[in-house]
Amino acid sequence: MRVKKTPGEFSHDTNPLTVVDKNGADTGIELTGGELVFNPSQSKSIQKFIKEGDESGLFRFMKDLLNKPQFK
Repeated sequence: MRVKKTPGEFSHDTNPLTVVDKNGADTGIELTGGELVFNPSQSKSIQKFIKEGDESGLFRFMKDLLNKPQFK
C-alpha cells in the first residue's frame, strides 16, 4: 500500500470523506480532500526517526516519500 492523497478540496464542510469498513459500517473517522494516509510501515519509519531525533533522516525519508508519482 502506498501513501495516498485523499481526493477533492480540503474542506470538512463541502468535502467530508467518511471512512467505512468493507461492510459499509462507519468507523467514526472523517477525512477531507488533500490529506495523506500512511501505511503502518511508513508510520513506523516516521515514528522511529522522530524518537531518535534524526531530523536529517526524517527529512530524507519524507522528501523521498512525497516525491512519489501520486504527489506530482
